[in-house]
Amino acid sequence: MDTVLEWVTRQWLEIVGVAVTIAALIYAHLAYRTSALGLAHAKQAELTNLRIQTKAALNDARQAQVSLELSCQIYRTSWASHERMQPMTMSAPGSFGLFKRSPIDDVQHEGRQLLQQLDALGATVDDMDLQALEALQQKAKATSLAIQALAGRLEGPP
Repeated sequence: MDTVLEWVTRQWLEIVGVAVTIAALIYAHLAYRTSALGLAHAKQAELTNLRIQTKAALNDARQAQVSLELSCQIYRTSWASHERMQPMTMSAPGSFGLFKRSPIDDVQHEGRQLLQQLDALGATVDDMDLQALEALQQKAKATSLAIQALAGRLEGPP
């Protein structure tokens, strides 16, 4: 028993050093796990933020389509009012009779098609990864601008 006690008293500095080293290793491992967990949370937060931005861009495209629909309705009303004021002719060059598709209908249809294509791509926003979300967000912004540009093709009566 005396030999163990003597050995401990002679080696106390090394024993304390080993204990401090073990404590430092445990602390380093805990710090590594905490940083890895923090990184995972940061990536998840970035993904969630991008999903929110993408959904906002999709909503902007839908709002652009609603605005286009309203503009089309306003132009249709103005054309109908204009045609009621004009004498009735069967072959009027600007006539939008019952059987003829108007340019307003074409613009409205094109806007709906653009939005349908975007909605088909954006159906799985919650399952997309970072790159797919960024691509969809850019596509939504481009679609929104394209729908807004369609309103410029609408023409009112002279």
